[in-house]
Parts: sequence; C-alpha cells; structure tokens
Amino acid sequence: MKHSEKEAYLREYSLLKAQGKPFFPYAVAKDSVMACVVLTTIIGMSILFGAELGPKADPTTTTYVPRPEWYFFFLFELLRVIKPALLVPLAVGGLVALWRRKITIVPFVALAVMATVTAAASFGITRYRVGADVGLTVLAGVALDALWRWWRRRSADAAARSDEIGDDGIAVSPRQPVETGSVA
Repeated sequence: MKHSEKEAYLREYSLLKAQGKPFFPYAVAKDSVMACVVLTTIIGMSILFGAELGPKADPTTTTYVPRPEWYFFFLFELLRVIKPALLVPLAVGGLVALWRRKITIVPFVALAVMATVTAAASFGITRYRVGADVGLTVLAGVALDALWRWWRRRSADAAARSDEIGDDGIAVSPRQPVETGSVA
C-alpha cells in the first residue's frame, strides 16, 4: 500500500467514524431481530414438521440393548476384549509396585469405593463389581508402568555393560585402573 493510499484510507475512516452510529442500540437491535427470526423459524419448523421420535419407552420389556454414548464406544470395545479377571494379576503387580515405591494405596482404594457409591446412588447399580473394575484398571495401569520402567532400566543397564567391554573383548571394570603399557 502506498503512502498516499494509506493517508486517503485513514482520512475516509476518520470521517466515517465521526458520522457513524453507536453500537448500542443500532447493532444490538439488528442482532436481536435476526435472533428472533431464526428462533421463530426453528419453532415454526418443529411445529409444522414435528420431531421424529422413537417408540415410547416400555419399562416391562427386556429386549432393549443399552448402548453407551459415542465417546465411550472405544472403552466398551476394550472392555469386551479385556475381561476384568485378566486384570487381577496386573492389579496385584500394581499394588506391589506401589508398596515398593513407598506410595500409599489409600487413594486407589478410595477411588474404588467412590466409584461403587456413585454408581449405586446415581444408576441404582448395587453390584459391587463396578468399584472393583475401576480399582483393578487403575492398579493394572500402575503395574504396566512399573513393567515399562523395569524394561527401560534393564535396557539401559545392558547398554552400559556393552560400553564397558574393551577393544580386546575383555570387560573393563570402572574400579580398576587400566594399564597404559608403560612400566615405571
């Protein structure tokens, strides 16, 4: 943009701003009218065409298959593949890992209790397996974390041991001085 064009633009802008209308009530009134038009259109279409509803709920039927919300599909598929009984050994490993790290397990037990109480109060679920499932899953995650850390530490130790082997294939201990071949 040239300097003369910029000056002309700024001059025109200042004139329009000086003789312009304030935001309130002019712009607010336009927005309010348009919001009313949209709302009236939606209400009119819903009255005219109606909403397609499914059959009325029948509490006596047992043929209904409950489906989770779309954002829980992955979790339900995962739970279909991994049964909670398979998580028990991992959960025990998680408890051992927490105990060895001197971390209290009270929050994990409290998490299981809170999940059970919440499920019982909110959904009327009185089976106590809900909290156990949550606790098993959390402790299995701790166990997998402990296994991952052990595997990384083992890999690092193996790499360090391979660095300690000398050129002639003999292991060099870092505590022993290496002779350079000169005799004093």
